Amino acid sequence: MNKENVLVTFRELGLIICKADTKRKVTCPIWDKITLKSVFIFYRMGYVFRDSQDSKKYYSSDEITEKVKRYLAAL
Repeated sequence: MNKENVLVTFRELGLIICKADTKRKVTCPIWDKITLKSVFIFYRMGYVFRDSQDSKKYYSSDEITEKVKRYLAAL
């Protein structure tokens, strides 16, 4: 199985998607899943990710990539 193409929901990773310019939560996101390859696409489109437990903690693209890799390794 190619783990790079596995879809993982934001909820499984404990993430909330937000707009980068306002830092507000996207209430009805078009995409609710992420792959290892699509992390950089979200950041280029102007989205950032924050922790679902701590609303003050925002993640960089490298941190999200590592989080997805750790989740896929646990599968």
